[in-house]
Amino acid sequence: MLSHRDVSAMLGLNRNTSMWELWHINKGSIQRSYEASARSFWSGSLRPHVLAGLQKRYECKLAPFESRMAFGVVKASAAKILDPGKLPILGATHIVVDMISTEGYANTYLKAEDEFLPTDKIHASVIHNGFGTDRIAFFLFIGNGEREEFLTLDRDAQADKAVQETVSTFLDFVQRDVEPEPDYELDAQSLMFMTVDVQKYKPPLRIDDNPELFRKVLRLKELKAEKSTLGSTERQLDKERKA
Repeated sequence: MLSHRDVSAMLGLNRNTSMWELWHINKGSIQRSYEASARSFWSGSLRPHVLAGLQKRYECKLAPFESRMAFGVVKASAAKILDPGKLPILGATHIVVDMISTEGYANTYLKAEDEFLPTDKIHASVIHNGFGTDRIAFFLFIGNGEREEFLTLDRDAQADKAVQETVSTFLDFVQRDVEPEPDYELDAQSLMFMTVDVQKYKPPLRIDDNPELFRKVLRLKELKAEKSTLGSTERQLDKERKA
């Protein structure tokens, strides 16, 4: 199963993964090169609470988040808008909650030439395909809630075509058992682990695994601190002599 972020990555819109890595993940030859970050964990856990807050703040009624399959293998998740209430959107049938940091918002949306990011259009295409919708809403929960923004995205034939062709290409590689070309910069770590004999591979030495080395490193840090203090004292005495 793919995510909308995977599709965006295969289209070159973000650098989270590559078609080569996703192909090997599907084959079971490697695992995903990243683990769920704290941000990913908490945003996923808090998203239903944000949905509940939207209903209270805007006196609307929303169904719980639902997941469906889009383009055959892409997971699509959204909440149906049962009653829009005072939501500042028009005509949208489903809503997506996206939690983004203040810094992330400033570096993406505030610098974008368009109202939407290219990745938003891919995300929307996945939702439209999975839920059979023509207009959806994005709710941007920015920072700790100090700012919020609503976006509405209509079905985009160009985005649909791009997603369909990319997913079809990926599935063709999988079905024909043909390895895509790797991105040698992005896939460097995975390539290294695939070429190293796992039984011979030893992880890098951790300093605290060697007590003697650990003590020497601590002593070196102490000496550097003493040197810095002596240097400051020497400079202060030199200033007093010149005064």
